[in-house]
Amino acid sequence: MMNVKSILVCVLLLIHSVILTGCKNGDSDLLSGESTVTALQLTPSSVTLAVNTTQEYLVTAYYADGTTKNVTDQVTWSFDSEIVSLQNNVATALKNGQTDITATLGNVTSNNAVLTVSSAQILSLSVFVVVPEPIRAQSNVSSKGGMLTLALGNKQGFKAVGNYDDGHSQDLTQHVNWNSMTDAGRFISQGTLLGEQPGLTSVTATLDTKQSGPIFVGVRNAQLLSIEIRPNEASIPLGNQQQYKAVGTYSDDSRRDISQDVVWKIEDGKIASFDKYTLSATGLAEGKTSVTAKLNGVSSLPASLTVTKAALESLYVSPENSSIAKGSSQIFQAIGLYSDGSEHNVSRAAQWQSSDVDGLQIVDGISYAAKVGQYELTASYQGVEGYATVEVVEAELESINILPDEAYIPVGSEKRYKAFGVYSDGTKKDISRSALWKIVNKKVASFDQDTLFVTGISEGSTSIKAELDGVSATAVITVTPAILESLYVSPENSSITQGNSLSFQAVGVYSDGSEHNVSRMAHWQSDDIDGLHITDDGIAYAAKVGQYQLTASYQGVEGYATVTVEEAELVTLTLNPIETTVYLGASINYTLYGHFNNGTTAIIDNCSALWVSSDDEGLSITDDGVAKAERVGEYTITAEYNNLKTRSIVKVK
Repeated sequence: MMNVKSILVCVLLLIHSVILTGCKNGDSDLLSGESTVTALQLTPSSVTLAVNTTQEYLVTAYYADGTTKNVTDQVTWSFDSEIVSLQNNVATALKNGQTDITATLGNVTSNNAVLTVSSAQILSLSVFVVVPEPIRAQSNVSSKGGMLTLALGNKQGFKAVGNYDDGHSQDLTQHVNWNSMTDAGRFISQGTLLGEQPGLTSVTATLDTKQSGPIFVGVRNAQLLSIEIRPNEASIPLGNQQQYKAVGTYSDDSRRDISQDVVWKIEDGKIASFDKYTLSATGLAEGKTSVTAKLNGVSSLPASLTVTKAALESLYVSPENSSIAKGSSQIFQAIGLYSDGSEHNVSRAAQWQSSDVDGLQIVDGISYAAKVGQYELTASYQGVEGYATVEVVEAELESINILPDEAYIPVGSEKRYKAFGVYSDGTKKDISRSALWKIVNKKVASFDQDTLFVTGISEGSTSIKAELDGVSATAVITVTPAILESLYVSPENSSITQGNSLSFQAVGVYSDGSEHNVSRMAHWQSDDIDGLHITDDGIAYAAKVGQYQLTASYQGVEGYATVTVEEAELVTLTLNPIETTVYLGASINYTLYGHFNNGTTAIIDNCSALWVSSDDEGLSITDDGVAKAERVGEYTITAEYNNLKTRSIVKVK
């Protein structure tokens, strides 16, 4: 009987696959379910390549419901095959010339992307350090022989940029030869260095006869000194849970979340139990016990855990009544009221249900509004239920606010504009990139759609207009002949973490009393570019711990700022979804998040992590974090990155 069921499942999956394939080649309306593709954006829009080098393209689809999607692998390409070749989304320069590249999906065609192939000769190579997410920036420390520190077993990304005799520069990371001077580091892929043994090495890139300057990298060991359990004291009612975290302090003064690596122990297993997957202690009987954590011979101090005798009397859901727009989400909490008068958040332990999962979905207290309507949510825990009412409404753009609504700009100066959309559900959204901008009198001022900056051209008055979905707004611009009198840098005193960035503004005070942002026109300097590098746009990148002074100069006037650089590091990982149920044959695309001790969160590249399934035959997992349900059962997916681990529980039906 099981064989017949398996055959039927396979046949149904095959039919479903054929139907999806047919839909994919049809109208673009089908690609997003009920929504229609309104535009395609092809990036980059303009690029210059040397012969035999490559460029990767990205196609983003914009849908009528306001959502976007990467459809690069679904489009049809148009280009001059004599100038370039294009496989998948990677263009290879063949010979000198220029071509327009477009992408088409259904009846929608993207913007023209201009690709110029140059026969220019390379003059020099520069090597940059790739700073990890979420910074998305690079710091060129090679010019002064700056030193990087890399922990043993960790990876560091580098980028190679070629400078050509026709004035253009391009990314050559995938084309150069990467070299490490000693065995302290080894390149495991193009631009990725692995710290293999303690010591010092230098990194260079070569292409033909050109070689970059070196970047020096020190690889060092770190030893665990102590373990701290958080919280160190807790009290929970019988049957409830308390989640714990273990933080390790190392000899290099770093602190890391080692919760997934330590061995947890409950002193009295009759009073409480510990789940190593959820890192939670569950109260079993009234009394007191302690929790300890141990790793590599180092033990923590015991954390006190008291299990109280309390019975759950009622449960309420917060918020009880709410209204959310279609396509948005809302977080709900289930709060238990106990006989001892205490209240406890039981959201993670409760079972959540929606009166209509097609209209309003809810998982672990997080709801997603799919259809307009009114719904009821139910949270149940230990036989007690709580309820909430949710109304899902349509959201429409009603008006646009332009900031600033009135501005005075000296001739030659710039001011950045933003447009905010006010929607029928009361929400406000930044629509600066979506709106269509227009200057009425282009002799007085000009507008850059990419940077959103207005530049004063000549003295006079004009207006700027922003329009989206038939709704528009205008703002007044006056270009004055004001003279710069003083300059100040904001923030004047600041503190940022090592490896992070901070944007500074140079503000000019003019003779007419107006103040204007001259950051992009000012000349920026750091008193130590090895420790704190600042770009022409006023963005500072912190390379070394210390205190530095920044100077901004414009039209002979200077302003100053003091910056203190502190340390930052990755402390924990989480997976999305953390727990899910799927049917046999289904796939799960995981997203790996990294959380830093400076409070920031970033998406970690799945290919950089190590993925492990508790049973590859039941639930397989690829190197890029895509799991497939092969057999009914319950499994665990583990992702490891930078010596940190996180897990996801999957039930296959």
